[in-house]
Amino acid sequence: MLSKEKLEEIERKILEDLDSQLTVVKSEINFFIDKDLNLYFLREFIKSYTPKLLKKNAELLLDTLLNYLMSALLEVVKDKDMSVKQSVVQADIRERIKAWALDKNNAFNPTKFMLKEDEEILERLKDVAPGLLVAMGGAATAVIVSDNILTKLVPGISTLAGSAYVIKQVRGRVQRLKRIWKKNVESYLDINKKLLHSWLKSVIEKFHKEVANL
Repeated sequence: MLSKEKLEEIERKILEDLDSQLTVVKSEINFFIDKDLNLYFLREFIKSYTPKLLKKNAELLLDTLLNYLMSALLEVVKDKDMSVKQSVVQADIRERIKAWALDKNNAFNPTKFMLKEDEEILERLKDVAPGLLVAMGGAATAVIVSDNILTKLVPGISTLAGSAYVIKQVRGRVQRLKRIWKKNVESYLDINKKLLHSWLKSVIEKFHKEVANL
């Protein structure tokens, strides 16, 4: 019932919505990355939260797509015979397609999210100063770093350089690591954008086949 041109128009619209949703997801994840949080906690949070957020947005996109498709279908049948209209209503197309799209065999499942974990800053602090990462906020300059930690964090440094220098070095490495994580997020979303596009397109194709059989 829906023309090829109409289906292509709907696909373009949902792709625009997809781009908008992924921009929102990236902004939200980067918001957390920019926070002064313990890096170990932040790493695990981002790894688990990003796929969940993506999954949630995928379901929102599915509802939006079904709205587009149903609106187009109702526009086509509005001038048709009553029997055609009744067949559309009785078929319960929207709920059937939604159930199909969310079935475990067809549902969109984000890929596993891997963050770069082998940064020197994490490896060194893991053994000698795990608490230091908690203090990378505004109070960081008040942290006292022992001689042992100084030499392990920055080999060859004179202990006379003091804690402030080490804090500065650690902060720089933390920021570098966060920039890497943001790139990881961007790459992850790019990969899943293709998967989402493919999934949404399969929903359009399924809808078209179901309607054609009415």
